[in-house]
Amino acid sequence: MVLAVALALLQAPDSTTLRHTNGLVPPAITAIRVSRPPAMDGRLDDPSWALATPVTDLRQGDPHEGALVSESTTVRILYDDDALYIGVRLFDREPAKIARHLGRRDSFTQSDDFRVLIDSYHDHRTAYRFDVTPLGVKGDIQFGDDGNFADDSWDPVWETATSIDSLGWIAEYRIPFSQLRFSRAKEQVWGIRFVRTILRKNEFAMFPFIGKTESGFVSRFGHLLGLHDIPAPKRLELLPYSSARGTYQHAGPAGDPFDKASAYAGNAGLDLKYGVTSNLTLDGTINPDFGQVEIDPAFVNLTAFEQFLPERRPFFVEGADIFNFGGGTGGFLGFGNAPQFFYSRRIGHQPSGGPYSNGDFADGNEASRLSDNPSVGGASDPTSFVVVSPASIGTHTKTVSGTFSEGGTVTYTVTISNPSANTQLDNPGDEFTDVLPASLTLVSASATSGTPLADVPNNTVHWNGSIAAGGSVTITIRRESAL
Repeated sequence: MVLAVALALLQAPDSTTLRHTNGLVPPAITAIRVSRPPAMDGRLDDPSWALATPVTDLRQGDPHEGALVSESTTVRILYDDDALYIGVRLFDREPAKIARHLGRRDSFTQSDDFRVLIDSYHDHRTAYRFDVTPLGVKGDIQFGDDGNFADDSWDPVWETATSIDSLGWIAEYRIPFSQLRFSRAKEQVWGIRFVRTILRKNEFAMFPFIGKTESGFVSRFGHLLGLHDIPAPKRLELLPYSSARGTYQHAGPAGDPFDKASAYAGNAGLDLKYGVTSNLTLDGTINPDFGQVEIDPAFVNLTAFEQFLPERRPFFVEGADIFNFGGGTGGFLGFGNAPQFFYSRRIGHQPSGGPYSNGDFADGNEASRLSDNPSVGGASDPTSFVVVSPASIGTHTKTVSGTFSEGGTVTYTVTISNPSANTQLDNPGDEFTDVLPASLTLVSASATSGTPLADVPNNTVHWNGSIAAGGSVTITIRRESAL
């Protein structure tokens, strides 16, 4: 134990690994390995915290650039096989004036906060940020391209505990290694940065200090040393869900199949996240629940354009940065950011609009089957055509054309083949009879030969007349309402 403390006090070696591209070696902090993790209770009374050498040199970016933070701050780091532990004591001479408000995750609550930023790949390009307020409101952001890209929809699984006392406030972090991505090297060097905000003083302090005129973000982090022999974390997460839904409302028109007084539905599914390697993650979903995240804020859109909503569904958040590419747009799109080529919130969106008809509703198979609808191809006939007499009329066929749309017409062409002679249908009972199903309403009928009778009350067409050998007759029927 004494040896570990002595090693923690050693200055970071000046080597190529620890030297930034500008030739400078940034300040470093050493993490101490422990066999028993500290209790996450918002207090720093666990003996293991005393093993770590604290960082105290936070300096202001505002309001007094370069000055020490006005309220003393100490930061300690421990780790074990599973997670990184960060303990922070944030002193405050006026604890009653500490700004603290409750809020949702990733929201700005007008509160003091403390931020931990980690470049676990140590590539000076990507970083993860973990924020916490005095009341334990969490925030997290993923950065890329040395800070030019930021994604606050990233929501890893991590723990924090806070408390406020007479000396100020305390924050404890537990960040599982499974939520970070890092190399397989035996000895790890990570980038690290700490930021404290004191809201009532408009004070922003950081370690290591970066002046306002200096460039770079992740590339200017300090170094986190002492990490070694970290076992490959088990990056397997399963998130099952089940849901039930009931809808109750006033009943619509009688017989309307689209407007029911009550409706019930159930659903179940599973989200899967598996870390294949340190830089390759497999995300899968079975029957995704598009309502499993927080409810979107209410809005009234009076424009002709779609309302933009941020993506927070876990399956669509992981790896979303691969769809962000291209240079800036000079302020034309997104105030200079790269255009968004893929908007995943449209996936799973409920269809807009609804069924509409100013006619009667039908719940029958004759009117609904595509194969029985002439408007789909005109090869089938939903009616019942019957030759009553005479038997010598011979073989007959009938083709159908037209549409069953509202006010449309359907034409039946009846062809007689191989009659014994010119067929005369002028005797009582000698007729063609066409009976329409109940789903169609007969209004009128006409023919190219003879006089068809539209028997409206019985929904039937009767026709008699004369057909020459091999000839045909055409009967036209009009219906009065759409299916």
